[in-house]
Amino acid sequence: MGIELIKPIDSDTAHAIEEAAKRVRLSFIGILKQLDPLDALCLRALDEKKDSVAREEWHPMLMTRFAASADEIQVSIDKLRELHLVEIVGQPKVIALGKLFLAGVED
Repeated sequence: MGIELIKPIDSDTAHAIEEAAKRVRLSFIGILKQLDPLDALCLRALDEKKDSVAREEWHPMLMTRFAASADEIQVSIDKLRELHLVEIVGQPKVIALGKLFLAGVED
């Protein structure tokens, strides 16, 4: 049984790890465990659409995009609101925690 030497991490890799750690909040782990795949897809889609879709259009848009029923989409939106990732004032909007969450998990 030989001795294995641990390869030192270069400064670029160390910097990348440090930057990623700054962007990931511990609460994101709990949020991720609570999201169903459709919830995550809806969150990303709502972040992409920004203010381009009228209130009356966002629900059918998500139903069509993800081939999901109205009830499935509503349950996902309710979960995103419960987790404080989106708010609905007129139309769904990804708020600060949701934006940080997306940035942390998509890197």
